[in-house]
Amino acid sequence: MTNHLFVYGSLRSDIGNSMFHLMAEHAQLVGHARIHGRLYDLGDYPGVVLSAGEDRWVVGQVYALDTESDVLARLDEYERCGPQDPQPHDFARIACEITSDDGKATRAWVYEFKGQLEGKREIASGDYFEAAL
Repeated sequence: MTNHLFVYGSLRSDIGNSMFHLMAEHAQLVGHARIHGRLYDLGDYPGVVLSAGEDRWVVGQVYALDTESDVLARLDEYERCGPQDPQPHDFARIACEITSDDGKATRAWVYEFKGQLEGKREIASGDYFEAAL
């Protein structure tokens, strides 16, 4: 399994969300990366829908996680997709391939949006930070 996490929204270091402190304590920022998919504005946060066959990209950051901590379980709670959260979940944590800025492919966890997209605006740039400015 992977010990990397790709973040594209509120967990990015340049957003300044309160959960970023959890990341700062239990993960090391590796750098910038991208993933095949489409990014949607869900109101207070974004959601990615993965699409391996498309030439669309979502940009974000990749972290190396502290494997000795419960950081993934805590992030699952934050994303409301843990085992104690009622079904159906709007997000699911899945392992997939990301591409770092230097072109290297890496397996990483990502929280994919599984909810309804009707009425949601696509962020065409694929960059939540840029769209939030």
